[in-house]
Amino acid sequence: MRIRGKEKVPALLQEASAYLLDANQPAKDQWPALQQANWTVKNIEIGSGRGTFLATMAQRNRDQLFLGVDLYIPIVARAATLLREYACPNAKLVCIHAERLPDFLAQVTFDRLFLNFSDPWPRRRNDRKRLTHPRFLERYRSFLRPGGILEFKTDNLPLFLYSLQTLAASDWTILEETRDLTLVTDDDKACEGRYVKTEYEQRFRALGQPIHHLVAQSPQTE
Repeated sequence: MRIRGKEKVPALLQEASAYLLDANQPAKDQWPALQQANWTVKNIEIGSGRGTFLATMAQRNRDQLFLGVDLYIPIVARAATLLREYACPNAKLVCIHAERLPDFLAQVTFDRLFLNFSDPWPRRRNDRKRLTHPRFLERYRSFLRPGGILEFKTDNLPLFLYSLQTLAASDWTILEETRDLTLVTDDDKACEGRYVKTEYEQRFRALGQPIHHLVAQSPQTE
């Protein structure tokens, strides 16, 4: 991934350090709020990118907690800067691979997981890297409560169809399925994830590309 302005990253990380967690220490030890019961919903977004979705959701839903996850430290630095600009004490970020999340999030439980415009990994041999591959769906159950919600958006129809199949095969329940979210608007629900546009979604909508969206529920048993 080509990322411009890498020379600014150390300064950005320092300025926004209050919004960052260390991937090498348990999350619960760094952010006690993760285990507090006063949040109406606890959310995690895997693949937060530059943080537009995360910061907007955290700003609009102050009674909810948000954790953003991304693999690239320059991207995390910019997302943390946005959280700082939006003044979101209810949100933090961590730079970590999704495979490590079960250990990092030990004894932490979330109510909702967002996957927004994940890498489609189109080649068949790379399907294990897709964030809706069965091996990832199994990992999510370690930190998503039984009956928790997964909300997924993509512009890639093959990935969308693949995800419907893997979720069903892994005993997740498909609650909602929308083949083109660009045709759906609801100003009264501006705080809901489906209506908050990521930077990728804004670009795809401008090009007239359909946005595919689904909501799935994890198995009710541990």
